[in-house]
Amino acid sequence: MSYNYSTGSTQTLSSIFNYTANIIAYDTSTNIATLDTPVDISLGYNSGVGQISSQYTITGTSVDVSQAIQNGVSAPLSTDEAGNFVGIFNVPSTTFQTGSRVFRVDNRKISTDPTTATCYAEATFTASGLSTTSQQLDFSPSIDSSASSFTSVAQGPQTLVSTITSYTPYDPVAQTFILQKENYPNGLFIQSVKIFFATKPTTNIPVKLYITPTVNGSPSGQALDYSTVTLTADQIVTSSTPHYLDSSTYTEFMFNAPVYIQSGVLYAIIIHANSPDYTIYYAQQNSLAVPSTAKALPTDASPNNPTKIGAAPYVGALFESQNSITWTADQTKDLMFVIDRCVFDTTKTPGIQFNVLQGLPYRKLGHNDLQYKLDATNVPNLYGNFTNRNMRSDAYNITTTDFVPGQTAINYSYSSTLANGQVPTGSYPVSPGKFGSPTPDNIPLGDGQGERLLISSTNNSFVLTATMTSNDANVSPIISDDGVTLYNIRYMVNNMGIGNNVISLTNGGAGYSSPTVTISAPDVGSDSAVLAANVVSGVIQNIYVTYPGSGYLTTPTISITGSNTTTATALVYGETSSHGGNSWAKYFTKKVVMTPGNDSGDLRVYYTAYKPTGTNVYVYYKILSSQDSSKFDDQSWQLMTQVSNQNVFSTSPTNYIEFECAPGTNGSAANIISYTNTNGQTYNNFIQFAIKVVMATSDNTLVPLINDIRALALPAGTGI
Repeated sequence: MSYNYSTGSTQTLSSIFNYTANIIAYDTSTNIATLDTPVDISLGYNSGVGQISSQYTITGTSVDVSQAIQNGVSAPLSTDEAGNFVGIFNVPSTTFQTGSRVFRVDNRKISTDPTTATCYAEATFTASGLSTTSQQLDFSPSIDSSASSFTSVAQGPQTLVSTITSYTPYDPVAQTFILQKENYPNGLFIQSVKIFFATKPTTNIPVKLYITPTVNGSPSGQALDYSTVTLTADQIVTSSTPHYLDSSTYTEFMFNAPVYIQSGVLYAIIIHANSPDYTIYYAQQNSLAVPSTAKALPTDASPNNPTKIGAAPYVGALFESQNSITWTADQTKDLMFVIDRCVFDTTKTPGIQFNVLQGLPYRKLGHNDLQYKLDATNVPNLYGNFTNRNMRSDAYNITTTDFVPGQTAINYSYSSTLANGQVPTGSYPVSPGKFGSPTPDNIPLGDGQGERLLISSTNNSFVLTATMTSNDANVSPIISDDGVTLYNIRYMVNNMGIGNNVISLTNGGAGYSSPTVTISAPDVGSDSAVLAANVVSGVIQNIYVTYPGSGYLTTPTISITGSNTTTATALVYGETSSHGGNSWAKYFTKKVVMTPGNDSGDLRVYYTAYKPTGTNVYVYYKILSSQDSSKFDDQSWQLMTQVSNQNVFSTSPTNYIEFECAPGTNGSAANIISYTNTNGQTYNNFIQFAIKVVMATSDNTLVPLINDIRALALPAGTGI
């Protein structure tokens, strides 16, 4: 790595400082690089300090700060005359949150109060879920943030000098301009602005240029993104013969990125420097032009007759200000400047790819709200985490931050690895959410290829491709890589299989060597679960699932066989048990208690749902009679039968269908209701009831969605 810095021709030091450091070792486990020499973070010349050479290691440990000492006390960083310094800062792992973060250096008097600073330098670096972007830091002190005057103490390398000099910031100037809609209906992008200087200071004082919108015809003061450029005096070109085609006579302020300008909107170019020695050319209406500006080409002879300056059609007025807030316009003056616009190649259709990084970066809840409520004193860092586990995907939610002017477009598509590790052919179009806001509906994977897999060891298990087009050479769409985010979604819906969490070993038995564990058949289909047992010294320690099966709508039974001296027993807490259940996705209503004397003898449940093929919704009820003294929570759940729209499924995500369920079997309502309590007593009426809705699917990329649920308690035998 190397750094080059120019101090300007007026300094006694050499005009160019060169610094080079070599990486001699790198630790892959800690991500720490070792340099053969320390890194200079301050480099150059300061009239108050002298030569600046403050050295730090790459980890930020001070090695030599002899040039940044005040009265024998270590001082903050020192800069050159223009307020610049160079260096490397280390971002510790697991410390910074994802997104845009500000790196700031200032001279605040109170460490916790940034408003006590009179000058500062700052820039942003970004880290996002799909990519990480490091931006070059362009540090310059902000004199605008200080009071109208500030005090500087001149100092030598070791000795405090008694001379105190007071500086007063000088007034900025502004020039308004506008784009004609008939020429640029979709706006345009500015690449640079050329300014013509007549004089400049002998010291390396910087000058700043930026573009702002206007309010009521006056500059607003808020710079457009990427429109601020700061140059030092040694970078400023002066001339007595300015011409817009002669590069030796103008200074070009090149923006870090193209700046978008709308048509028909008034903007302002603002130039600001804290020195009266900067002078720039302007045009005074009805005054004589500088002869060089009247030439068609720089090489032409000067005109014989003086040229009078008329009104410029696309510029407004020249503004002067005393505080960068209040502006005074002069309608007879216009700044001499050139705006260079970007010209885009409309024949190109670039495809920009965004990949999920190896390691699968993830983050949890935005501000740790839930955990903070539980324990405000112990909230770990939940940002910028990485996992070595692959992640299954049932749906996606993608957001992008982009800008699409008229006559341009961005078409997004994605490809993702299948659960079996294969990459499907082609890609699928997608319409992401915008500006950090998720799409209203998750992006389903309804192509019949099942779940996807985010693989931690690769960088291409998920690829988002943005194809950019433009039919206007003046504009182009823009994508912010920091604003592209992927939310991976896993639907916690199963197909009513059996899990280890619902099996309870009530008695381990004795004398077993190789027991056989069987479970009763499912209620739907023939996809039976497979169970096994761990045996230690003839005693079964636990029963576990080797294959979950599917279709267990009611609670199954377990039998254990094999040579034994004492029989082992185990239970399953299924969906018709009083509590527990083998379904992953379910909804419980509140317990409904009816008015005394209004016991009912029948029940109906209606729900409206999106239910695609391969999915199902099962409805259960729990009731308690007014004559029953047992507890409501101890009663078992009972499965209802669907009596309407049997074998009817939704054809699209917007196709919601109403279904009716009732006590009964095989699609026929019994029109009566009954239950047997824990004491073996049977009742045919109820005064309390609750409903449980269970969702199931054979393909986790397709899940049912329920819009509303209604329940009606009815007299026995009436039906509806």
